[in-house]
Amino acid sequence: MSVVNRRLAVLLLFSTLGLFGCGGGERPIAQSAAADEDSKPSDGGTLIRRLQGDVSTLNPLLANSLIDRHVSHYLFTPMVNLDVNLLPAPGLANSWEISPDGKTYTFHLERRPSMTARPSAPAMWFGR
Repeated sequence: MSVVNRRLAVLLLFSTLGLFGCGGGERPIAQSAAADEDSKPSDGGTLIRRLQGDVSTLNPLLANSLIDRHVSHYLFTPMVNLDVNLLPAPGLANSWEISPDGKTYTFHLERRPSMTARPSAPAMWFGR
């Protein structure tokens, strides 16, 4: 048998094994009711987000990279968001008022708590 015929026979053998080895014996696994429950959104739980790099700061004023801004977005909720037309939309504040001279802004915050802590550790205020 020549070298070319031998290589052709080996190639034909591996391609045949590949076709039959990967073919049609797979059946989709039926999803259970528990899997359907997991796919529905619910309050609470844990958010795990993989980042492409290291976070250099948790201070939103010093956030230089896109990764720092992503983390700041998850940690800090703004008082006012911007909608798709770049107009102010409620964030933590349900409504706000601006004084006639434009120097005083009064924000009316949500009544529901926006911070939760473990039951054994009370939420603490770190301001001065």
